[in-house]
Amino acid sequence: MTVPGALMRELKGEKPGGNSTTPAAPVAAGAPEGITGSAALSVDVAQNGRRAAAGWPGFSLNASETDGADREVVLTGGAIASPLTVYSPGKVTWRAGSLTLLLAPGAGPGSPQPVKCGSSRKQELASVPVVSAAADRPASPNGATVAPRQAAPGAAAPECREIREPGVNPEEDFNQHPRLQEVYKTPPLPAGNFETITSARSLAYCIRASGFANVKKLGGATPIGAETLLRRAVKTVRAVPAGSVNYNQQQGYFDTQAMPATTTMLGFGFMPTTATAEVAQVRPPGTDPAGKPYLTTGNLRSDLAVQNNLPSPRDDETWGRSYVAMRATKALVNGTALPLGASCGTAPTPLEINSFTGNIETGRLRLEQGSTFTGKVTIPDFTGCGVGEDLSPLLTATISGPGNALQLETGQWCRKTATSNCDTEREPKTITVSPGGKVTLASKDFIVPGGTGDTALKCDDWRMSFELKSGKWKPRFRMAKITNMKFSGCALRNGSDEIPLTVTQDTPVWLMLVINDDGTFAMRFEGVLLNATGRIEGQPCRLRFGGFASDDTGERVDIPTNASGDYGKENSEISNLVTTFGLSPKTQCSAPIPGFDLFNIYLGTSGNLKFNPPQKITSP
Repeated sequence: MTVPGALMRELKGEKPGGNSTTPAAPVAAGAPEGITGSAALSVDVAQNGRRAAAGWPGFSLNASETDGADREVVLTGGAIASPLTVYSPGKVTWRAGSLTLLLAPGAGPGSPQPVKCGSSRKQELASVPVVSAAADRPASPNGATVAPRQAAPGAAAPECREIREPGVNPEEDFNQHPRLQEVYKTPPLPAGNFETITSARSLAYCIRASGFANVKKLGGATPIGAETLLRRAVKTVRAVPAGSVNYNQQQGYFDTQAMPATTTMLGFGFMPTTATAEVAQVRPPGTDPAGKPYLTTGNLRSDLAVQNNLPSPRDDETWGRSYVAMRATKALVNGTALPLGASCGTAPTPLEINSFTGNIETGRLRLEQGSTFTGKVTIPDFTGCGVGEDLSPLLTATISGPGNALQLETGQWCRKTATSNCDTEREPKTITVSPGGKVTLASKDFIVPGGTGDTALKCDDWRMSFELKSGKWKPRFRMAKITNMKFSGCALRNGSDEIPLTVTQDTPVWLMLVINDDGTFAMRFEGVLLNATGRIEGQPCRLRFGGFASDDTGERVDIPTNASGDYGKENSEISNLVTTFGLSPKTQCSAPIPGFDLFNIYLGTSGNLKFNPPQKITSP
């Protein structure tokens, strides 16, 4: 653009007639006696009636004076426009509004002056017809596919949409990169015969997640928010014959969109550093055997028990593998802005995450209820950072390196169908515990009524002590491990007769919080397996109280059970506690057991369990 001579003279403080109001400053030899400045162009983007600010970055201006008598100055400058990702069909239009210039004399003490340019209505810059949802993302100069710097117009978070089954969208399928395929091979299958089938009906889910990622070099953490589109159980590995091994493996693929995050840490241990970064799922490096780029999808594997109430050769566990890249968009060091430019980022790096969802001892979570994923990632060196000077080495020295841990809590999975828009509450649910520390739970009664007459196993008192971690954003699963459950005053009562028994805990018990749909809390004790020993009719006996289940041959199995009750937020008590017991086949007693046998289920009850000291447990 050209700045008229009259405006030039005004900016320099010259009076009409050419006399300056300020003393002239020396001008370096060969330097144009022009102006310096910067510019910001207001641009919005619209699609299907929705509109949002495009967020185009400002840019610096270079000036050169013309040879004309009017001493006009020509300003040149530019910046790379922010990329945009669109998830629905419809024409996308960019329109320019006002152009704001901040101009100052190239020499001398004149103050910068704002100048606004523009017409009375916005001018259309460009439009692009979108026929179908975008299946790719723009690539950065370092080869990584980077996340968008803005969402689609009007969108506050990544969109929940159906990720399709193989064969519909060529960009949505299993990723064939060898490192991502390894997730289906490691760990290997348990002993047995298995077959892999392609599921007739795989399921699409939308999953929200939030958590933190550590930046090891800075000794701090940055928040993470993301939406994952999952195609689950596209393939299934199952035992042959069916039921011969209590195990199956579900294989699927996913695409994750993360929100930009801003955090402040101490760079080099002492310098306040604030950065805004984006992490995107990207294509792995290289090409497939056909010479084509790999997909951006990640691969997911879930090992699950077929029957939750029976032992399995493997824990219930889920693994995800993908490639990600980081892009830095803003940075402040000790309050000073660093111009990073539009191409500041890293090359692709592998990300491996894992979620343990239980076994017969800890109890099992259903994946769809949400769980905790953990992992570690190496942050590669940064490239393309800086405007006018290379800031990449600074970011690399400050941030890059191995061993950066992350933890994500997933919310309730939403199954995406033609009739479900996933507009229900799907945010991850964590808990806050205060004061925590060493805690005792105690009650005055523990009773397991027998099946005949006035018979029961009854204890006058039972209590347990354990460590309860305090803090915010704690997982609900496996809140505490209990290993010293104690019972006193226990006896097998048959009418007026009492047979003294010693009741002990056999396996570790895990405490878990359940958040009901109405917002109330329940607490579950998983892994309950009790031994009650004494002498019945003069013979030594061990009564083993656990779960009630049979294997595929009909044989009873020795498994733990669980107890659950309501948690009162106001009084810090667990009430209405109920346990479903069965006598284990490992019960050893040669004499008849009054009121109990191996073929019935018994409901254990208890008085209210009180926390000491009282605990405040809330969500979040």
